[in-house]
Amino acid sequence: MGWLVIALVVAGLIACLLLAKPLRRRILSGPTLAALPKTLPDMPQTERDAIEAGSVWWEGEIFTGARAGMHCSPTARRSSPARSVVSSMRSANDLSNL
Repeated sequence: MGWLVIALVVAGLIACLLLAKPLRRRILSGPTLAALPKTLPDMPQTERDAIEAGSVWWEGEIFTGARAGMHCSPTARRSSPARSVVSSMRSANDLSNL
């Protein structure tokens, strides 16, 4: 029975700490957020430049899959001589004929 009382008191103290905003900020959040910048690595110069630029421009569209602006151009078509070269290369590399 004594361990139950101790467990309830500990649970009550933890609840007070987490539910009371000023107490939580002073005891838990403040020290944690103060120590956080010391543990994080420095930002590389390329990331800093990208953040200062404010946008990722067309590279962002490529990696998100969006097709807008200059990416909406029609698919390139091979000329007839190029198609014959590619087909001869495919047949030369086809090992199923061996």
